[in-house]
This record gives sequence, C-alpha cells and structure tokens, in this order.
Amino acid sequence: MLIRLMSVAPQAVLVNSGPADSYIREVAADTGSIYVDSLTDYREYMALAADAQFVASGRYHNTILAAIVGCPSITFASANHKVHGACEILDGIVGSPYDGTDLRSQMDAIEAERVSTSQMD
Repeated sequence: MLIRLMSVAPQAVLVNSGPADSYIREVAADTGSIYVDSLTDYREYMALAADAQFVASGRYHNTILAAIVGCPSITFASANHKVHGACEILDGIVGSPYDGTDLRSQMDAIEAERVSTSQMD
C-alpha cells in the first residue's frame, strides 16, 4: 500500500505511536521513508500533519488533529467505534474508514480518494 501511495506523494513519514508499531521502523527503511520514533506531544504531530499532503492512520486522534490543520486523511477502521465516529463528524474532510485487514482489495479506492483530495489542495 505504501509504495502505491508514494506514487501520489513521494515522501512518506511513518510515526511510531506505541509498542504495537515497532514494525514501522523496518517499513520506513524498506521504502526510503522518514521514520519518527516518538513524538513528545500532539503539537509535534500537528506540525508534521500541517506540512503533509495527507495522513494515513487508524488512530482516532491522528485523524482529528490532521483535520484541524487542514490535512486530509485516509482513515483505517479499527475495532474501536471512535474512528468511525470521527469519520462521520468530519464528513467531507475524511471519508469512510477503510478495512485495515483488507487493504489490497481497496487500494484503487484509496488511491482515487487521495488523488481527488490532492486536486482540492
């Protein structure tokens, strides 16, 4: 997925948000992406998002903080209802969340969403 999205935005920044994200360092190395090991507070994340073409995340707060600074998001669904709720509240800025367990079958839609969003930038 990351390689396909890099055709739309060539530089990715991958942020480690906790112990479950330890694999991200390797993905960043494999794709030539920028890796951020940790952020001290939400303002650092917002500064990254403010300069980004889009954010791809399955985290509730990341989607909201990106929207606050005007950064579009590709949001992945989670077992938590909050991500779905954020997408509903931010309708028009953030589309419906994608199933993070089946991204391959959704890549055309994800890429099309990102391309259409970049035309509004």
